[in-house]
Amino acid sequence: MLPALLPSEPVLLPIQARYAGGAGPGAHEGEHAITANNRWSRALLTFRDLPAGAWCCFEARLAWSAEEEGGLAADFVLAGFDFLAGDGSSLDVEQVPGLSRTLLDPHSAWIAGPGCQPAGSELLLMSPVRVAFGVPPQARGLVLTLRSWRNTEGVTVAEPCLRPVTPLTPAPFRSRR
Repeated sequence: MLPALLPSEPVLLPIQARYAGGAGPGAHEGEHAITANNRWSRALLTFRDLPAGAWCCFEARLAWSAEEEGGLAADFVLAGFDFLAGDGSSLDVEQVPGLSRTLLDPHSAWIAGPGCQPAGSELLLMSPVRVAFGVPPQARGLVLTLRSWRNTEGVTVAEPCLRPVTPLTPAPFRSRR
């Protein structure tokens, strides 16, 4: 299991959840069920009041089925990041530290399958997920999309939150021309 992060305040929780492609709310409060429907099944979580110009960490628990066959996939689930301006429009930022450019979402991070998670998680059928990224200085919100990718069974994402960590210099951010 990964070591716990130092507590940081405030913890940002999603203010809205939307679903598409067969995804939906999980069995418990704060859970989001994503079916195995390559790239179409997704949960979209909206966060507000981002700490602009700071490092932030997305944290959640990922749970999977015992019948999952995509355990060694490095691209098991895709986390897509769409940063929003104060008016709710998408920001067009060329690069964001910690994230990659992709075609489906402006910036993304791959979440590896169960076989790539920390030792012991195969017994629990769940693992913590953490993605550190820089928040663009002009960002006020974020739509985080969790997409089915190489999973062969449904997965559940529980207790998603954002934890602001430390200030970030603005140099790594370039707007697209």
